[in-house]
Amino acid sequence: MLQPALNAAASGQPLDAESLKAEVETLRLRRTAQQATNRSLAEANDELIANVESMRQEGIESDARAAKSRRNTKRKTTVKLVPKGG
Repeated sequence: MLQPALNAAASGQPLDAESLKAEVETLRLRRTAQQATNRSLAEANDELIANVESMRQEGIESDARAAKSRRNTKRKTTVKLVPKGG
């Protein structure tokens, strides 16, 4: 969206100092807001990455516990066959 001073410049009209100062201030405020948004998004991204890594590690540990449990269950359920009459 073009600001009034930019519209004036595009149409060849002379630019006054006050309009230019207002445009500069508007752009400065927008840039500051964008920087804050970028910082916020970077922090959220870092948190998301940490959460995914934590969940991945929990999954690895859970898989290891399940595998160990299956091994222990197999050992406990070994059936010894005793021949008849023996």
